[in-house]
Amino acid sequence: MVSKCVNPACDVKFTYFGTGELLVKTSPVTGHQELFWLCQRCATEWQIPTDLVPLHAAKPDRKEKGAAA
Repeated sequence: MVSKCVNPACDVKFTYFGTGELLVKTSPVTGHQELFWLCQRCATEWQIPTDLVPLHAAKPDRKEKGAAA
């Protein structure tokens, strides 16, 4: 569960959606996804680790039903 900013140096607690940025980490082996949250301040100042990607940019690696091959 997301409870605070993912930046270890930040103590801002997660209170509601709409502020900051949601990030996702996907296991290359299992495909399991874990969510993280970055507060608004850290989203503009902190270097996001390369294994975390913004949720809006994460796309599943599977084809949708009915998609042309």
